[in-house]
Amino acid sequence: MITIVARSSRSLARHSRVAAAAVYHTQVLVPSGKTACMPLDMAIAGTTALCVGSLLGMPDAHTHAHVPFPQFQSTSSKTTDSASSWDLSDQVLGAGAFGVVHLGIRRDTGEVGAVKMQRNLKHRDSIQRELHALQVVQAKGGHKNIIALKDVFERDGHTCIVTEFVSGGELFDHIVNHGAFSEQDARKPMRDIVEAVAFLHAHGLIHKDLKPENVLLRFKDRARADNAATLVDFGSAGPASRASSADEIGTTVYQAPELLRRDSECTQAADVWSLGCILYVLLTGRHPFDLDGTATERQIEARIRRGKVSFKHPACRDLSPDAKDLISQLLTKDPIKRPSAQAVLDHPWMRATKAKEQPTDLLTLAMLAQRQPTPVVSVSA
Repeated sequence: MITIVARSSRSLARHSRVAAAAVYHTQVLVPSGKTACMPLDMAIAGTTALCVGSLLGMPDAHTHAHVPFPQFQSTSSKTTDSASSWDLSDQVLGAGAFGVVHLGIRRDTGEVGAVKMQRNLKHRDSIQRELHALQVVQAKGGHKNIIALKDVFERDGHTCIVTEFVSGGELFDHIVNHGAFSEQDARKPMRDIVEAVAFLHAHGLIHKDLKPENVLLRFKDRARADNAATLVDFGSAGPASRASSADEIGTTVYQAPELLRRDSECTQAADVWSLGCILYVLLTGRHPFDLDGTATERQIEARIRRGKVSFKHPACRDLSPDAKDLISQLLTKDPIKRPSAQAVLDHPWMRATKAKEQPTDLLTLAMLAQRQPTPVVSVSA
């Protein structure tokens, strides 16, 4: 097995300056002294493993605001004896602050799943939030753009959450490896993401940690007509809640300005702001509040609080008027003035069938690539 190991410090605030969205790659944000591991090839049992960073739910070193939820209740009697139904591979796909992920194979059917193991006592709140959200989605018939919960069981003091495999990799990685999307290619995954968020909002849930790292593509070829985006990592999800200085919600640099004040409620409008950040990164390969990749986290937070998005950077030169208008609406400072996720689906940019192709400049690609963590590759039998 070949694994790639990336090391980092405990907090984003301690990281050196970084470029564009690459600084927020969940894959490397783990506690000091620990590592995040993922297969270099990632081809396991004929399918590609679900991206470890997203599955682990590692937004950064922050904790999440406590929102009490009822204990997860199985909707199927088969969950009761699931601990003996799944064989876990000895191979650890990844390890991070929120758990360990194994390849799992269901004994009776041969079905492959991604099994995230989290210690019950340490991650109780995150486990309950994730299971509650996934159970709500499941009870409402599921959604094609939301990761499907397959099973839940306990083993050796851990809660094991089994989800489907998604083979295409993180949206973030596609941007880093292949450049920003053209408007034509971006429209389909963006619509998928917004539809998933609108579904959550319609059923009383807020994701609270939307970012390119928490979106997976079904296939590696992002231009495939049948490709689709899948929303993952529901460890922060829940109803509206008040943010506090002690309990962070989601990833700071994708948070809405009202959440940075810590005196405001996290509402559906916070997800809409994050959608604006995703669309900006998707189309330009750059974070809207760190265009040159030289800002510190504190500087980015200050820019978010001001809430002024700019399209003057060369990376934005080919954006269509409709794209700029939609981003501006999503990144409106006043949460009351932001459109709902459902309304976003009716925006002209979302409904267009053709758009001007936007080539990604070489500087953008170089900046994103060079800010990836320097890997330490280990080879074992």
